[in-house]
Amino acid sequence: TEIYTLSLHDALPILITRALINLAHNLGIQVVAEGVETHEQLTFLKNHRCDLIQGYLISRPIPAGELERALTAGLLDIDTPVGS
Repeated sequence: TEIYTLSLHDALPILITRALINLAHNLGIQVVAEGVETHEQLTFLKNHRCDLIQGYLISRPIPAGELERALTAGLLDIDTPVGS
């Protein structure tokens, strides 16, 4: 469920995102950011230890059967793992 859109030009979404990531980690919950569309958002999430991302920055939605072929063919940006 999408809670809000992360705008890196407003202080409140930044504070909320950091707080949610920290709260989840303190509870032992992995954090998945959905709808990541820009490298700026990706960098922010990496810097604040978000565990996983999904969104158009990595790939448009594809059927599960096409995922392995896309990974093998190098069509997905898998060189930007957030959890590393």
